[in-house]
Amino acid sequence: MLMPVIRYRRPADRRGRAQRWCDAISELVALQPEYVAWLDALPDSLRATPTGEALQAIADLDLDALADIDPPVAMAATDSKETPKKPLDKESPIQGPSMRKRTLAYWALS
Repeated sequence: MLMPVIRYRRPADRRGRAQRWCDAISELVALQPEYVAWLDALPDSLRATPTGEALQAIADLDLDALADIDPPVAMAATDSKETPKKPLDKESPIQGPSMRKRTLAYWALS
């Protein structure tokens, strides 16, 4: 008996770039002490191995410099270069129902 294949969609990440940057730096800052503890528990005979060298490189990273960076936020919609959005002409044959959906989807993304 064949079992149906169930596919799950991953939820869309709705965070902005600035928020994703801050979250990534927070995660790195939280992980670094764990790697330092791992390096401290590593026997001296294993410090010259690729694992020991990678742990040492992670321990030596200066994450404070990254944490001090404030990423730029999105520009406001009142930018002078932005073209004003035109209202849809419902009577136009070019902008039929499917064209209106595509146009609305395009404007929603921009």
